[in-house]
Amino acid sequence: MKSLPKHIEEAYGLFAKVVDEQLTKIEAKRLEDLVTGDVEIRKLYVEYMHTHSCIHWEQTNAVAPSIKDLVDATEEGSNQRVSWNSEKRISVGSAVSAFNWKDVFRLLVGSFAVLAVGAWMGSRWELTPELPVSGSTGGLRNVVAVLTQTVGCRWQGSRLPTLSGSQLEPGNLRLTGGLATITFRSGAEIVLEGPAEIDLITPMRCFLRSGKLVAKVPPEAKGFTVVTEHADLIDQGTEFGVSVSPSGALGMSVIDGLVEVRHQRSGVLKQIRDGESSVISEAGVATDGVVLFEGWGTEVMPDLRRDDTQTVTVSTAFGRGRDAYIQSGNPEKYLEAERHNSESLLLVKNSLDEDWTRKAYLGFDLSPLSDYHVVEAVLNLTIESSGFGYASLVPDATFGVYGLTEETLDEWLESELDWDSAPSNLPGGAEVDLNRTVRIGEFIVIQGELAGSCEVSGRQLIDFLNEDTNQLATFIIVRETLESKVGSIVHAFAGKDHLTSAAPTLRMTVEPIVPK
Repeated sequence: MKSLPKHIEEAYGLFAKVVDEQLTKIEAKRLEDLVTGDVEIRKLYVEYMHTHSCIHWEQTNAVAPSIKDLVDATEEGSNQRVSWNSEKRISVGSAVSAFNWKDVFRLLVGSFAVLAVGAWMGSRWELTPELPVSGSTGGLRNVVAVLTQTVGCRWQGSRLPTLSGSQLEPGNLRLTGGLATITFRSGAEIVLEGPAEIDLITPMRCFLRSGKLVAKVPPEAKGFTVVTEHADLIDQGTEFGVSVSPSGALGMSVIDGLVEVRHQRSGVLKQIRDGESSVISEAGVATDGVVLFEGWGTEVMPDLRRDDTQTVTVSTAFGRGRDAYIQSGNPEKYLEAERHNSESLLLVKNSLDEDWTRKAYLGFDLSPLSDYHVVEAVLNLTIESSGFGYASLVPDATFGVYGLTEETLDEWLESELDWDSAPSNLPGGAEVDLNRTVRIGEFIVIQGELAGSCEVSGRQLIDFLNEDTNQLATFIIVRETLESKVGSIVHAFAGKDHLTSAAPTLRMTVEPIVPK
């Protein structure tokens, strides 16, 4: 039989000494060097401990030690040989086996010095270590966070791994669509909403360049900071949301607790409490009652310079903007069925049942662009789960986007919009009046996709916006794909009243209109 490489054979010998409580301090240091410096040995260690745990559970009813037990044992680990001889009779091996296996993996790989080496080295575990941003590129010493969950994610040009469960060193991530949950080693957790760009810096610090995130910060991660172009947002153990538009406009809302905002240019420090919001620019911090988490697209428009190309973002929550959906059939029937309605989602469906077809209407206030010409434009929608119907009954679904050209119909009201009064609506799930609308484009939602984002761009959208004369733009969203059976999924997009997701948004590059 082919013999094992010497370093692997040595590692297995040290593994056995761990579970037999025979590891000396010198051997513990050697094992630490092997595990932190060699990916293959690190994997073997995890597999070995897992196997030992499974066997151990078949033979004992050991009680799992608390974190305090582990820390106390670490402080007492100055003896030449390490042993856990408490009243609970828990050894190093049984301590590992008593944990949930996913926790074991995360703790071993993400904080190896705590469980595998900490007790042997006599060092104290710090829950929120400030890891170096640069320096060592090997082992685990530079890991600042873990990509704990991804939903419908699409990534662009990142050197960091983007598979769920990946360990993340300091670096840049660009999320073009979907939701990504990142858990920092400090305990802080952020949910990044695409499109977004973020720099991971330390376990206590990140830089949001653009896009949206919701941060949840437990007490042990107090002081976790989200850096932006204009301000540092210093969390005091709470939950808050941040939105940075491509133009640099910054808004934040405290959902629960307290956040300190330190303005970059002035150095002024303001406290924002739960239920309060703030709009932040280069000039300062405004806290004049803007409630962002009732409509994440709520924005203060930037002052446009008259001599340069600008990027401007408006949502259905800005100014005279609005959004709503309409539903076919008997109004009394579906109004009574409250579970089939939503106040924060825009529901869209092409149904075989005449009572359940839905279309969405979006209204945008274009008044800030009266002296500008649009050269590029993107309409963005955030996909959400409606909870209604079965995704398996609809294949990849194509959605059509239409712009309302009959401007006398732009003044529709959300509270009064219905199937019969909606401008340019026609019977059927995908039909609109083509004499009063223009087709802007289409997008596809993959079967089963319940989160992420979708967008429409192109010459038709640019022309539609430039031909506007009343500073209001109405879009109609229809699902062109018909369900195969009654009871299919109702597709949903975040509206301006959604608590955490972005409202429908127009992102435009504009330039001043030059008089002829």
